[in-house]
Amino acid sequence: MSKKSSGKSAKQSYKSTLKELQIELVKLQNHIIKHDERILIILKAVMRAVKTAPSNALFNI
Repeated sequence: MSKKSSGKSAKQSYKSTLKELQIELVKLQNHIIKHDERILIILKAVMRAVKTAPSNALFNI
């Protein structure tokens, strides 16, 4: 199997998984709306250390 066909398969798998997750998200949204519920989602962004010292100071790393 060549890298090109492997990459295409991985991309297709990613798109398929993404579509399934989007469908589940819409189902969750519809349930929350239907039952007049609320949900809190907390997202945490993680920044990796960068090579330059000024940016470390800027982001309090």
